[in-house]
Amino acid sequence: MRRSARSALLFAVTSALAVAATGCGSHAKAPNDHVFYQNADQVAGPVQATEWAYPQLDAPAIAPLPPYDGISLFDGAVHISRPQPWVIRRAGSMPNRRYVEYASPHAYLFSVYEFADSVGSWDEVLDEYEDEATKAGAEILSKRVPMATTNAQGAAYVMKRAVPGAKGPVVNYSHEYVLRGAHRIVLAQIVHHSDMIDGVGPELRRVVETLEVY
Repeated sequence: MRRSARSALLFAVTSALAVAATGCGSHAKAPNDHVFYQNADQVAGPVQATEWAYPQLDAPAIAPLPPYDGISLFDGAVHISRPQPWVIRRAGSMPNRRYVEYASPHAYLFSVYEFADSVGSWDEVLDEYEDEATKAGAEILSKRVPMATTNAQGAAYVMKRAVPGAKGPVVNYSHEYVLRGAHRIVLAQIVHHSDMIDGVGPELRRVVETLEVY
């Protein structure tokens, strides 16, 4: 695997640990829980420089689901359909390591991390990802479950992480999807405050199923 790709994997895996430790920032009203929540966003640059409208993936509200906005990320390399209530918590624009983290008022984070365009064999990618996740303290509860989005194929994981908190260790769970498109690989990551290992739920299902990687 190219060094830049390995660095991107390490950044994505360790970022999940940091997110679990510091919490989720949102403009929506959040419980007074400073282990999981932060009250300030940490966007590296203006929101306009992070995402662009992609109307093809817009969707109206159908109760109990909210309306969705189609969004283009990473100069068109990734498209997602995201709930309108999400806000950008932070983002980065380093070449081959771009990322964006969204905070939901429903107490979870959704992140997309870019890997380098060419990263060796698929097995090598997954081996590296699993190795870095384990080194960062994650317990892999489920791994390499075949899955697909609109135009990408990938492997699904469920992770468990115990991180330090003011009142003792806090356990977080995440659904993570390593996805390969025609020219690149991305990691989509959903971090929960509590045990939600059975599924991502209807609100997130549309996000994952419609995700496009180019």
